[in-house]
Amino acid sequence: MSMNFGQSSEYTRAMANLLNEYFSYRGWVITPANHNRIFVYLSSPEPFNFTNEETECILAEASRQVPATGLQTSSVTYMFFQRGELVQQIFVPPGSEFDV
Repeated sequence: MSMNFGQSSEYTRAMANLLNEYFSYRGWVITPANHNRIFVYLSSPEPFNFTNEETECILAEASRQVPATGLQTSSVTYMFFQRGELVQQIFVPPGSEFDV
């Protein structure tokens, strides 16, 4: 896999696009960022009150619901922002070598 320094993996970029569609019903906007990070922008005026464990469960359920990418996986850091402030950060190591 060839990547420039700081660039996210193909897997991270693909997952961000899939999750953006999946979470649109919540009003979340999801974009890929550098260094295998995915930014999650929360538009709700309600405070983001999920615990890390609850957020991990939401992300795990979402990853089961979106189509597999078929790509080699990588670790991903999800960064949740609300009103321009970082409200939570979750690191997810790869669960397998390929997303199938």
